Amino acid sequence: MSKILGPVHTKMYERILHQEKMIKAIINLAVQNGWSADLQNKINQEAPEALNEPLENIIDQSNIHGWLGQAVEASEKRFARAVYETLREDAQRVDELKKAMKKLGWEYILPEGLNAKETYQAICDILLDGMPCDFPFDVTEQSADVVKWRIRNCPHEKYWKYPDFGVDVYYSLRDSWIEGVLENYGIVYSHTATSEYCLRKEGK
Repeated sequence: MSKILGPVHTKMYERILHQEKMIKAIINLAVQNGWSADLQNKINQEAPEALNEPLENIIDQSNIHGWLGQAVEASEKRFARAVYETLREDAQRVDELKKAMKKLGWEYILPEGLNAKETYQAICDILLDGMPCDFPFDVTEQSADVVKWRIRNCPHEKYWKYPDFGVDVYYSLRDSWIEGVLENYGIVYSHTATSEYCLRKEGK
């Protein structure tokens, strides 16, 4: 990869920062409910928090790809640890985590009037799914009215190895976020089969 910092690298870091918002939402929920007074420290011990600063001020410009890869890994480890520490004493708390993710989705405002194809791209532009070269999804159908895709190579699974809290928990939280984004938007999000997904314009 080029050593010149470009828009693709900035976009990658925006995805990392957005996932940090998800982590902070979990921390806030845990604090509000008295679930884990030390959750922030446990997550920070797992991996360092991404700094909300201009990327050019913090990235190693002699090793852009390697630096971003490490930042992605840190973010994934932090998210998985946050969920595990919150749920390990009571797995039923996942319902509250889903509500928190859905609320966060409400706050992510898409431009008005996007079709299904454009909506899919907008969601891909903000969710962290590995590095740009990972290509984790296969799009099996794509038009203005409907987009269908399947997971080809999950970039998250290797980080979700805690007992009883595997990658299915991650996808359930991700689903809740997407549902929040699309609520009252005119685009329906659904699972069509295991590891297969669909965005469809209402009425189509």
